Amino acid sequence: PVERMLPVEFDPEAEWEDIDDSVYPVLTPEGRSSLVMTLENEQDENDLVWSRVAPLDRIPPLLAPRPGATVLAELSDTLSRDKRYPLVSWQRYGTGKCMMMATDRLWLLRFKTGDKYHWRVWSQCVQFLTLSRLMGEHKQVRLETDRVTYPVGGQVMLYAHLLDEDYEPLTQQGFEIEVSALAADAADGEPQRVTLRPDASNPGLYEGYFSPPSAGGYRVEANVADRPLSNTVEFQVADLRPELANTDMQIEHLRRISDLSGGECLSALDLKKLPSLLNRDPHMMTTRTDRPLWDNVLIAPILVILLGFEWILRRKYDLS
Repeated sequence: PVERMLPVEFDPEAEWEDIDDSVYPVLTPEGRSSLVMTLENEQDENDLVWSRVAPLDRIPPLLAPRPGATVLAELSDTLSRDKRYPLVSWQRYGTGKCMMMATDRLWLLRFKTGDKYHWRVWSQCVQFLTLSRLMGEHKQVRLETDRVTYPVGGQVMLYAHLLDEDYEPLTQQGFEIEVSALAADAADGEPQRVTLRPDASNPGLYEGYFSPPSAGGYRVEANVADRPLSNTVEFQVADLRPELANTDMQIEHLRRISDLSGGECLSALDLKKLPSLLNRDPHMMTTRTDRPLWDNVLIAPILVILLGFEWILRRKYDLS
């Protein structure tokens, strides 16, 4: 029963893996946008803090995240692995959430800083897993989004947890909600209706997507009939630079490009193979260079000499 709750799949026959002392956690784009993994306001400083969580010693034999799970952190040696390792991940289970941290070395966050980061990461985990549940405990309809800030052109994942009068999961064909711009952005028009569809694996959970038309703040509310029984959720859409939204190396894309072009995708550990892959056969290449003559400094003296020579010949032989 516990295994089904976890957001990752295990290999029950495999042993724990010893990893290199230089390997450390690396946040995914979802991890960088999650408050759970935010220990410093600046992204570079936050990444630096997590890079100090090393050595990790051993890690459990995880195969992959479950469908629908969100991975917040991976390992820095991703390029040398066949699959990304879900070091920190979470998923929704029932009416709550379950998080998996595949390391017991977070105490390294205390090195030279005390409880500054160690206490913060665990308190943020507890708040993330329980706060929405506690704040919406008395509500029969609990609305949530997967993030707080989204880029322009992105999709917002919307969730609704429905309970009946006995506070048991409510099953129906769909649930309608409304998404509207905040007061400062009311020019975007009337509230837009979104129909959430039931999640077959989680009774009472309904999911759907919303594409914000422009940047600004938005509010998510239940339909008019169920609004007294529901909470409200707000999120922001910011005009972020898309090239900075995901700065991680896309190893799958690189491998795909190398396969299509007939090349090879090498990690840092495979650089020793590079000399054997190079084509050392000699080849000749002809380079053609065009040079204009009209502004060449030698043209004028040559013309003067030729004209002078002609003039001398004409005078000598009395040519007209």
